[in-house]
Amino acid sequence: MSITAQEKIEPCSSCGRPAADLLATEVDNVILCENCISRVRSGQEISYWGPSEPEPTWPPEERFSDLRKAAQILLREGVTEEDRIYPTLAFANELG
Repeated sequence: MSITAQEKIEPCSSCGRPAADLLATEVDNVILCENCISRVRSGQEISYWGPSEPEPTWPPEERFSDLRKAAQILLREGVTEEDRIYPTLAFANELG
């Protein structure tokens, strides 16, 4: 198998090995290797990460606008204590 063909194969959602099969479950359609599929079919349990939805990509100006506003306010107010700066910026980042 060539390197480019290996890169296209997604890893097994359970064990991480290269996988090429898709198993339809009640909850998710996940990619599993043959070993994990046979374990599921024999009644054994496996754990896996379901497919994740990609996060929307916004321009940095929009993504960090709340964080930038908070930093500007802290600078304008002359806040220099680290125990106030870090929590404030972390909170502003979570809001954005």
